[in-house]
Amino acid sequence: MANGFLLQTVDGDAYQDDNWQAGMAIVDFTNPDARAWYTNQLKALLDMGIDAFKTDFGEMIPTNVRYHDGSDPDQMHNYYYVSIP
Repeated sequence: MANGFLLQTVDGDAYQDDNWQAGMAIVDFTNPDARAWYTNQLKALLDMGIDAFKTDFGEMIPTNVRYHDGSDPDQMHNYYYVSIP
């Protein structure tokens, strides 16, 4: 959150929700620095021998948020379902 890697509310605060777990936040993959940070997190798991990642609920991405690159929130559910190889 301190690095600005999370989706933001329209007011500029970190977007958080309690849908799946209390205080859940979502990485803003339109931010290149956030993508690099997240990729490094996954790399550490791959280095441990993890074979795959299950991504889910991209179709339920919130629409009352602001993206780093100004993307339209109504269109972003198509972006968030993609798994990272």
